[in-house]
Amino acid sequence: MKIKLSMIYAARMMGYFTKSGEPLIKCEELVKAAKCSYQYSLKILNMLKNGGMIVSEQGCKGGYRAARNAEEISVYDIVKIFEVEDNRCETRGMSQELYDDPFHIYLKNDMEIQMERWKFVKLKDLYSKSEM
Repeated sequence: MKIKLSMIYAARMMGYFTKSGEPLIKCEELVKAAKCSYQYSLKILNMLKNGGMIVSEQGCKGGYRAARNAEEISVYDIVKIFEVEDNRCETRGMSQELYDDPFHIYLKNDMEIQMERWKFVKLKDLYSKSEM
């Protein structure tokens, strides 16, 4: 797994939902919270929307809202959105011999264990004390 900038920016945006307490947040606020460019934030917001994390409200008083209780969003929820594509391609071009290699099996199993742990780490706990 690669730690991607987009994952960190997405976590910052979702962390902002937990801190703000506002049901609807303007895109500009999320861009400021994530500290990334407006164009890049639109890409991330689209991925969060497609991943079922947020819902967009159109109109002059529109913005984004968490699709579920923002305080229950975990590290796992963010990672799975950005890792799905990588996991699908994980074994592309890999021979069966390498796929069955004990080192590969160990890393794959260890990553699955770590992903399970991340389900219990909530963004609200990570971002509650940070300055956004």
